[in-house]
Amino acid sequence: MSSDYDKIRSALETYVAATPGIPSLAWENVKFTPTTGTPYIKVRVLNTSRRPANRGLNPQYRYQGILQLHLCYPEGVGPSVSQSMVNTLIDRFPTGLDITSSDIAVTIDHSEQLGAYNESPWYKTPVYVHWFCFSI
Repeated sequence: MSSDYDKIRSALETYVAATPGIPSLAWENVKFTPTTGTPYIKVRVLNTSRRPANRGLNPQYRYQGILQLHLCYPEGVGPSVSQSMVNTLIDRFPTGLDITSSDIAVTIDHSEQLGAYNESPWYKTPVYVHWFCFSI
């Protein structure tokens, strides 16, 4: 039987993987060798909290966390190509979106772009998708 954490991860990863036009995805703890000049996105699910939402014999829990997407595009070509994918991802994860999978609904609190930086040979732009979920 899968845990709520497994169900949350599966829902988020499946949803991001179905994004139209997305480059290759580098999953957590899976060997990935990037090809210089070819964009990719590093995906990480960061669970930040699990707290009781109510009390009693069978309490419901509120989970929350961040889907971290680090867009890695070739450096030296400007930010516009990367920014286009940033916009696609932020639009794909709007506030209030419910991603339902495996008897669980993950709700998007908000999405944001953080400051881009160069890490040769890549221009990296983090996109953080903040989410929460109640156990069923």
